[in-house]
Order: sequence, then C-alpha cells, then structure tokens
Amino acid sequence: MFFSDNEADNIPMQPTLSSCATQTVQHNLQQLSAKLFATEPRTIHYYTSLESYNKFLMVFDTLGSAAYKLQYYQDRKPPVTVNDQFFITLIKL
Repeated sequence: MFFSDNEADNIPMQPTLSSCATQTVQHNLQQLSAKLFATEPRTIHYYTSLESYNKFLMVFDTLGSAAYKLQYYQDRKPPVTVNDQFFITLIKL
C-alpha cells in the first residue's frame, strides 16, 4: 500500500499506549499422554509403531531406571511424566 506524503505523516511509527490493548486468553489444553490411547491400539500403532499400549509399556520398562535419571538442559525438567516424554519421542521418530 502506498501513501502520499501527507498521509504518511499521519501514520504513527510506534504504537501509543492508547492504541494498544491487552487481552487475556485462557486455553484448556489437554496434555498429550499415552494413557489417552490405552484403549486404541490402532492409534498407538500409528504414532509409535508399537501394536498396543501394553507393548508400549513393555518397551518403556526395558529402559529401566535410566529413564528416570535423565539430565535436562539447564535443569529444566519438562512438565510431563517420563512415560509421556518417551511417548512423545516415539511420535517424533
């Protein structure tokens, strides 16, 4: 969009306090969890390539205590369970 010299002078370059508005939006997001798909083997298979939730748990259990001894960047532990971290990792693979 092009403006004439007079119109361009009337356009504020920085927003003023009176032209800014804040709005608070609340979201009800459900956390992604393997438990949500415990009764849906086709969905578990689609996302993880494992045939069922029980097989997902079996593979997770093979990680042993190492799964609970992860070191996080800047010690910022994500707000999800270790089980769900593994689930999300399998989805990303």
